[in-house]
Amino acid sequence: MTSQSAGDGIELGDPFIRNYTTEEYPGHMQNWSITQDRNGFIYAGNGNGVLEYDGESWRLIPLDDLNAVRSIAIDENNVKWVGGDRELGYLEPDSLGFLRYISLKNKIPPSHALTANVWNVFTTNVGVVFRGGDTIYIWRNGVFQIIPNKGRIHTGFQVGERIFFRLYEKGLYELQDGKLNLIPQGEVFKDIRVYAALPFKDNSILLGTRDAGLFVYDGTSVSKFENEIDDYLISNRLYNGLHLPDTTYAFTTLRGGLIIIGENGKIRRTITTKNGLLNDEIYGICLDDRNGIWLGLQTGISHIEHLRPYTFFGKKMGLGGTVDAFARHKGKLYVGTYDGIHSWEHSSTENGYRFKRIDEINSGCTSLLSTNDCLLALTDDGTFEIRNGAIEKLNNLKGVFSYRSQIDTNRIFIGHKEGLATLYFFEGAWQNESTIGQIDEEAISMTETGTNTLWLGTRVDGVVKIEFPSMRGEKWKRNPENLKIYHYNQKHGLPHGWNKVYTIDGQLRVTANTEMGPPLFKFDATADSFIPDTEFGKKFGLDSVMVHPLAVQDNGTYMLLKSLSIAGWPSRFSSYKNAQTGKYRVTKLQDWRFSGHYKVFWENQNLFWLGSEDVVRYEIPKNPENVPPFKTFIRKVISGQDSIIYGGVQVAFNNPKLKHSHRGLRFQFAAPIFDDSQSKTYQYFLKGFDKEWSNWSHETQKDYTNIYEGDYQFLVRAKDVHGEVSEPAFFLFQYCPLGIALCGPI
Repeated sequence: MTSQSAGDGIELGDPFIRNYTTEEYPGHMQNWSITQDRNGFIYAGNGNGVLEYDGESWRLIPLDDLNAVRSIAIDENNVKWVGGDRELGYLEPDSLGFLRYISLKNKIPPSHALTANVWNVFTTNVGVVFRGGDTIYIWRNGVFQIIPNKGRIHTGFQVGERIFFRLYEKGLYELQDGKLNLIPQGEVFKDIRVYAALPFKDNSILLGTRDAGLFVYDGTSVSKFENEIDDYLISNRLYNGLHLPDTTYAFTTLRGGLIIIGENGKIRRTITTKNGLLNDEIYGICLDDRNGIWLGLQTGISHIEHLRPYTFFGKKMGLGGTVDAFARHKGKLYVGTYDGIHSWEHSSTENGYRFKRIDEINSGCTSLLSTNDCLLALTDDGTFEIRNGAIEKLNNLKGVFSYRSQIDTNRIFIGHKEGLATLYFFEGAWQNESTIGQIDEEAISMTETGTNTLWLGTRVDGVVKIEFPSMRGEKWKRNPENLKIYHYNQKHGLPHGWNKVYTIDGQLRVTANTEMGPPLFKFDATADSFIPDTEFGKKFGLDSVMVHPLAVQDNGTYMLLKSLSIAGWPSRFSSYKNAQTGKYRVTKLQDWRFSGHYKVFWENQNLFWLGSEDVVRYEIPKNPENVPPFKTFIRKVISGQDSIIYGGVQVAFNNPKLKHSHRGLRFQFAAPIFDDSQSKTYQYFLKGFDKEWSNWSHETQKDYTNIYEGDYQFLVRAKDVHGEVSEPAFFLFQYCPLGIALCGPI
């Protein structure tokens, strides 16, 4: 991904953020720590206990007396170790499969009784390390080892298998062989509070402090790390940190939200309430298995879709109205919307970049075209020329679409509400050239074929072909004469409704507004009509006869393609044609959050913009994303009205034998997928009862009634937004025959 600072004016946009509040989860508003287990579930240290999130619903696992949980760590066996207010222990399933808290406090030697809150828990190969107040406890082989106390402990950190503690008035120590040893030059931190220790390049450690910014410890010495965020960390009170997989570093603060820097110390971006966080006071942070960032906040929990190829620009960034056009002019991005024209500008009041509306143009903009040293804008009030900050109105046409001729680049065709007109670049300026009175259709697209033919795609009247005597040479002094105009509609094979025209690989293609039937057509010159193009997708390696372009730029160099695959899942692709090899590079878009955005502008083969009610910046990753496999889980089984027979965690119990009188069962299930969870679907099958798998649906539970005696197996699986399907989860049970209290094994 491109990595530039927001201060450099890069159009970063906002990541997608999903916030969770106490209206959705049972518990306290504060969340001190957060992590993900090996099944993909999210666990948060909450003010009322441990929160568990399976992707569909939250559960609260309380500690004794509803103590707050300050820290959680997951070991290699997926055991959850917990530190709380004067509590430490772990979670284990009960006889039904519900997680419960098991305290280990009574295992601590009386001489070192736990009297303080446990703020740090670390899992290592040699045991579980708890830090309660100024005492370090190591749980190993069923007993606690107490680490000799060297002073007042501020906090602790884990970097791989290494454990560090910062002691007040002493410095930074490492836990080695059951002892605390001062690291080389660790006394630097005797009066400097360390809040983050993260793996850094060359096997060194990046240390974040609240009082003096960032340092590097290389194993033999401590040195200051040159960076751009020291002042930010100090003024906003650094609290935590995380090393991210793209060699960036995220730091949480108590006043300024999240700030991310590169390995070179330069700012990548900040994420605060202005970008969608619930609040800027962040305690816990973790990365999930799909590179999403989870934050435990003073009030709630936030999930950030980090390292996604897309970011969003909307009303918060000054953009208003539905997007209709894009242009890059003299390095600056312009967006035309129903509200007007917006340019990406630095805002002194916002201390950053945002969109600014051009106030001199007070109507919606439908088309933008960067030409020579000026920007042409088609609007409801006419055509405007923007040149070096000055704005001049060229005509009063209610513009719809502009097209610069490839045959004579000094000519621009303007499709407007009542027909077709042209501009011509003459004597250093764009001048109104002609109005082609023979055309009264509203053109919404244009393209050229040959040396003298212009095609128009219209809003309601099919396609128009115009043959000019000549399209080269000097400015037309009057309306061009001897035009040949041909109209193509339903009589010529095109469906009713709008049509758009494109030239791709030198061939004319027409797309149609149709929900039924083929969406793409090609011209049969012999029959002078259009026929469906069912072979178009083959050149892109796509397995569908329904592949068609939604947008085309530079005569097919760039295309936005839509495909309805054999599997029935509609997908969109960005296509780039290499001019030297003639080959296409086709990339499937991760566009589940903006599948309705179809106004497109490509900057280059890797970066483009999409517009609708907001704007999406999409940068194709250099390396294809490796989507990890996921699991589906049966989370609860209820017999009858309210008798719970299974709580979701696999335990060693016999398959339940159910009484014949309780013939109603409810199965609840979940898959811990957090990117666009609304697109997640489930499919279930009760073996011994159902004849086949159900249809895919968003339902997260299934009720069965009138189940007769016999052996059964309930299976459920999930499908994510990529179309990937999990292995099925299953639950075995048996209904006893009528009159028999207990029946034999399944």
